[in-house]
Amino acid sequence: MNYKFKIISKKNIAEDEIINLCKLKTENWNYNISEQLEWWNKNSEENYIIASFIRKRNFLAFLRMRERKISFNNKLIHCYCITEVCVAKKDQGKGWGKKLIEESKKFIKKVKMPAYLLCSNNQRKFYQKCNLKLTKKFDIIPDKKNYKKKNINCFFFNLKCTDEKIILYGNSF
Repeated sequence: MNYKFKIISKKNIAEDEIINLCKLKTENWNYNISEQLEWWNKNSEENYIIASFIRKRNFLAFLRMRERKISFNNKLIHCYCITEVCVAKKDQGKGWGKKLIEESKKFIKKVKMPAYLLCSNNQRKFYQKCNLKLTKKFDIIPDKKNYKKKNINCFFFNLKCTDEKIILYGNSF
């Protein structure tokens, strides 16, 4: 199977690639292509990084890394927030999600930044299998959507976590 792993910055992504990403998102979230494109245009920042597997000219899987800040050990740290982990429906259950996380972890190590990911309880086992570190001591500021009451899990990578609470700043999803 011919595929390649690719890192794309949002500012360098082509319009047809945006459309293909949004088509893939329609398979996994209950929004049509026009709603996905509208969301993309409204919520994408120039510093986003897209990690992806591409087969021929189509996205097989992708995730986004957004630059964010956390407070940890009384220090403000720049990090990535991993979001929108997405695999094409026909390729789910074949290990692509784990491969995507593993390749993204290599990139995160290379740029020497920590990363975190928030997920629901039904996704927890998957991210544990990806060797991300679960922490229960975190807060989101501001927490406009009351995430803590929705049983959200927080995983970290490339950060030596202690028992100290970690504070996530800004829009964390």
